[in-house]
Amino acid sequence: QEVLGRKKEEITQTVLSEVNTTDIKIDGVEGIYLTENKQIIGLRRFLSIIKSSFAPVEDTFFVNDNFLMGVVNSKIGETRMTGEGFFILLKVRSTADIFDALRAWENKMFFDLRGFLGINLSSETNYLLTKDFEDGIVENKNARILHDKDGKIILMYVFADENSVIITNSQPAVHEIMLRLASASKKQ
Repeated sequence: QEVLGRKKEEITQTVLSEVNTTDIKIDGVEGIYLTENKQIIGLRRFLSIIKSSFAPVEDTFFVNDNFLMGVVNSKIGETRMTGEGFFILLKVRSTADIFDALRAWENKMFFDLRGFLGINLSSETNYLLTKDFEDGIVENKNARILHDKDGKIILMYVFADENSVIITNSQPAVHEIMLRLASASKKQ
């Protein structure tokens, strides 16, 4: 998806449309790549374009500029909820290198990513802007989770392995990405 000169809202709508209309098999994963002048943009440029407050350390040795954004389809013949299955996969030297930056981003993470999740701000959802993330376990891994008032996962980040962090709203997405990470590490 070419993003040169486009506003954050246009980019989030384009990505959300891709997430919502993707036609991939059950448990399939599809990457979504953003480009400028036909060059794939890196994490830091992506964060700048969406005006995110997240600030990973500048040194790409600690937090790789290559990242994956995409969607996992976890529904058989059912209509997926808007934004369901959206994910961002970050590659890091170690989870300790990014832990503090992620914790600092928590108070703005929902605001920065809500468009990709298909959540509009309204009197019904405004409370999520100030709601705290909680410690949790997802797929037997440490996670920080933002729940809505009914206990549904709205957004989470999961320390999938020593070098990978998954940001998503979907437990099945975490499962599928972790299977692929484990498979890739076995091949090495």
